[in-house]
Amino acid sequence: MGAELATGDLLDRAAMSEAMRGVIALYAVTTPFGAGAEGEIEQGKQIIAAGCDVDLPWQSVVSGAVARTAAMLTRDEVMTAREVADLLRMPTSTVYELARKGVLPARRLGRAWRLLRPRLEELLAD
Repeated sequence: MGAELATGDLLDRAAMSEAMRGVIALYAVTTPFGAGAEGEIEQGKQIIAAGCDVDLPWQSVVSGAVARTAAMLTRDEVMTAREVADLLRMPTSTVYELARKGVLPARRLGRAWRLLRPRLEELLAD
């Protein structure tokens, strides 16, 4: 057990997902070089999405530049089970059941479930 350094393209979600398989925790630092704050925001989103792809239990994404300019996720991107139920026109109990079974891309935070709108849109587009 210990820490392992990994480097790579922070915009390559598939490669990051593969590198994260079997990992318990992640500490990632985004870089503002080249694309500026907007590019760093996208890096953070891709890191978080890759971690969700492999059910990574603990993620810490750090960004000095973004912290001063914008949040990683907007309020509209993080949804409650009730909001997802309204969007998909189904009972909230069904959303909880599908989240527990892994059908819907969801994360349990304490007793609450949260879902990311972009992940739901990807799922529905397939």
